Amino acid sequence: MHVRDFVGFEEMSRKILIAKPSILANWVCLAGACYMNRNYSGCLQAIDSIMKFNLDDAGKARMKKFEANEVILMGVRALLAQEKYQEALTFMNKNKKYLVDSVAKQDTYGFIHKKLGNEPESISSYENLL
Repeated sequence: MHVRDFVGFEEMSRKILIAKPSILANWVCLAGACYMNRNYSGCLQAIDSIMKFNLDDAGKARMKKFEANEVILMGVRALLAQEKYQEALTFMNKNKKYLVDSVAKQDTYGFIHKKLGNEPESISSYENLL
């Protein structure tokens, strides 16, 4: 990653994940590597696996709230990079309980609603930042 070899970074992350798939950090690393390599579908697949892996058998979250927040926001960014605004909005609403960064949440909602042409919703989201 230091030399901006994002293809190599993704390949290395995938190999590490295959060697130790039970470690949550390896999944997060793969999602980040896919995102940096502009493999947004791979990033979203990894995030889907992370969120399934996040809950233990008792239904308790393994990740801290802010960690889950960042994973969800990375998924939203991957959808936005593909200009899939409606899907990004749906993804955010589906995972609303994990979004603890209220500033990032409102800013992203405002941006998405603006792109979708929902000006009143966009204004409301940005006003909530004030």
